[in-house]
Amino acid sequence: MNVWFARCNGTTAHNAPGTRLYVPGEPPRSPARDFNYKHECIMGGFARVGWPAAGDLRAVGWRQTARAAYPDISDEHLGYLEQFASIRVGDLMLIPAYRDKFDVRVGVVSPPPTERSTDFDGFHPYHYHYDVQSEAWYENAHRVPVQWSRKFATLSCLGRVWLKAFGQIVKGSAEVVEAARERGLLTGE
Repeated sequence: MNVWFARCNGTTAHNAPGTRLYVPGEPPRSPARDFNYKHECIMGGFARVGWPAAGDLRAVGWRQTARAAYPDISDEHLGYLEQFASIRVGDLMLIPAYRDKFDVRVGVVSPPPTERSTDFDGFHPYHYHYDVQSEAWYENAHRVPVQWSRKFATLSCLGRVWLKAFGQIVKGSAEVVEAARERGLLTGE
């Protein structure tokens, strides 16, 4: 089991009418560019990562699509996308709780809902989906389903990954596993 950290806030390039990457209806209302989808992630039962114009990360040539859409995208950010698509059912996921530093929501990655079963290969629940009308917004197009704990956790193992858009928690992952157990997410192990 791997442990992952994903932010649910950032700055969008997709909400400004007349720009190359504009997606009609994408929040927040322009000219604001900063977003925070914590509520949508928790209520919708998913974790997300940005750079939606990269397209489906299972598609051949997605890296070229990403570079065409985001000319300044770094190799590190492309690596985030590749790792995000590799998340497996049973992995643990953390998102910021936006309370105190290192307060997080802990969740366990779950199989996708049955209506999307064709997107699920049995191990990697990543899927690419958005529908602005149903609030499945473009910035949330890259997603994995997550069962979130209702209780917050304060974890000391986050270190530098706290500053990144996405990353794997290696050192200190035992602390996350223990927090997941305490919140009933790993029953039956």
